[in-house]
Amino acid sequence: MVDFAKLEEEANLLIASGEKEKAIKAACEIAMASARAKDFDRAERWRQQLYQLDHMALTEIISVNEVIEAEKAGGLDQVYLDLWPQLFQALTGEETSALYYGLQEKVFESDQVVFEQGKRHARLYFIVSGQLKLIHAKANREHFLQSIGSGEIVGVDTFFTFSTCTTSMVTLSRAKLRWLERETMDNWQERFPGLERKLHDFCMNFNKIPDLLKRKGLDRRTQTRYPVEGIAVIDLLNASGVSLGREFKGKLADISEGGVSFFIKTSKRETARLLLGRRITFTMGVKAPEGFSRAGRINSVVYHLFHDYSVHVCFDTPLSPDAFSTLVANLREEKYF
Repeated sequence: MVDFAKLEEEANLLIASGEKEKAIKAACEIAMASARAKDFDRAERWRQQLYQLDHMALTEIISVNEVIEAEKAGGLDQVYLDLWPQLFQALTGEETSALYYGLQEKVFESDQVVFEQGKRHARLYFIVSGQLKLIHAKANREHFLQSIGSGEIVGVDTFFTFSTCTTSMVTLSRAKLRWLERETMDNWQERFPGLERKLHDFCMNFNKIPDLLKRKGLDRRTQTRYPVEGIAVIDLLNASGVSLGREFKGKLADISEGGVSFFIKTSKRETARLLLGRRITFTMGVKAPEGFSRAGRINSVVYHLFHDYSVHVCFDTPLSPDAFSTLVANLREEKYF
């Protein structure tokens, strides 16, 4: 058995002492031995260390890359890959290995909650075996939406957008699930720039929750939405409803009795993600009796092209039909439509 602790200690001493050639050789040995031992996290760390020591050490880098990728390919479980053949056929060999080894796995017992409605849960679930159900709670009642089994993918709506769960998933039997963390996907952007788009396009075939909610009359977007134009001013609030003094502006998209949506532009995905669940005050300059300002909570942030994100807000207190009719009339008068 390889004593990795001893090898790493020796390699780190070589790096610290500036013995570059010996350090490169040691890094190669550790990376290759780790890959052969199927310890790909360690292999990846020392592959990156090799790049840092000398990114032009091409002979060593190529050799390490070949060993790591060959060991990864040899460890793939074809039975698992055959559950989603169209997905893995669309990926390159390196993308397949990254996705396969990037997934975490857990066995859930019967009647366990995997994720819960109303909470943030940015994981993409691949159902390997077992039976589960999707349920939606409304007006103190739980509504059955669909049973889920092997070969299904769940969590598409919250993985590719920043949104709280609109359903809960509960096991009906013992079930084996593998899942991808959003953070892992984000870390692949530079090494595998095309992987997320391929995964997104495939997973859209499994994004059935909006249709399920609509068919059962549980769609939260049941109110009429009016497209609007203009600028919205958004003020972030703390847990007590007090302004944090961090206002920003957005471009209006649409409004209903229960909420509003607007667009913002940011190049940082994390900035958009941090908005999810935040309480805000939304203000729009219309000729309402006391101006139009409403408190609410951001329940969804959706990425669009060119660093645009649509932000969806649910008002704390919906507008009454009369108040909303007055608002719509004022919006028409000011040509917000």
